[in-house]
Amino acid sequence: MGTFAEVAAILGASCGTGTCHTGTDHVDLRNTAGLYARIVSASPNASKTMTACTSRILIKPNDVANSVIAQVVMAKVSGCTNARMPTITSWITAGAPM
Repeated sequence: MGTFAEVAAILGASCGTGTCHTGTDHVDLRNTAGLYARIVSASPNASKTMTACTSRILIKPNDVANSVIAQVVMAKVSGCTNARMPTITSWITAGAPM
């Protein structure tokens, strides 16, 4: 099982860099204070979030099938993203523990 610290490190090093997920245009996935609250039981809300994605949950504890980040890792999510991203789904399955 992955831990939040492991997931945060991966997101911070892989996703929260450059211009993708630094909090300006897309969901802030930087490994900074408040990351857990920004992704667990939260909806994406950055300026370039696709409309169909705003009603979804980024990380829904115990529910990989309805966690946008997990779904994006495995394949494109129609209307929500046009790309794939890496992360750890076992952490979500374990309830996304802090």
